[in-house]
Formats: sequence, C-alpha cells, structure tokens
Amino acid sequence: MDGENTRIRVYQAGLDNISTNFQKEIESGQGECCHWSNSDCNKSRTPDSPVHFHVQIGFKGINIKNSGIYLASCYAGGALELGGHDYHSLTATCYGPSGQYRNKTLSITDISKVDLSLSYLAH
Repeated sequence: MDGENTRIRVYQAGLDNISTNFQKEIESGQGECCHWSNSDCNKSRTPDSPVHFHVQIGFKGINIKNSGIYLASCYAGGALELGGHDYHSLTATCYGPSGQYRNKTLSITDISKVDLSLSYLAH
C-alpha cells in the first residue's frame, strides 16, 4: 500500500467462528502470516485450499471502519499482496504456494452476495 498513515484491516471470510478467525490490523509496508495448517485461517487445513479475506483500508489516517469492505482471495500456503494509492486503484495479487500468481483489481463488495468458491480466483 502506498502512503503514510495507511492502515489495513484484514479478517477471514467464510469461517464459522468469527472470534477465532484470522483478524489483523496492518500498517502500510508490513505483513502478517497465518500458516496453512491453522484452522483460524484455513478451515480445511490443507495447502492450496482457497482462502478469502475481507479487507478494509484507511488511507492517510482515515478511520478503517469508515471504508468499504473489499474481498481478496488466495490459496492457503501462499501470499496475498495488497497495493494501491487510493480507493480507486486497489489491487490484490495472490502468490500461490507453487509459484502461480493472479492479479485482480479490488472493488467494494456486498458481502451478503459473496460467492466464496474457487471461481473468484479464476477471473
């Protein structure tokens, strides 16, 4: 993420127990990990399983809770990299555990209509 004072809230989508799901607030340029065998971030606890995250971003000190909710998906055992300098240029790049990658422009998601299937990664 570009810009000082940018904070990112990332939390797991599609898991049953929200109190134990992966949830982190990350500053621009920083990262967080959750091992593929950890059921807090990968319900199936197998590598290469699809994992989905809700993302909220507060650019330039804007309160994260006032931002839209974006959906970013990747594979367990891989890495998800978020980029952009404002709400109109957000991207998510998924680096899968076997080296494959997928780049996607993010848009605000109506989380009540999210399809958490592998097809999201194929677009």
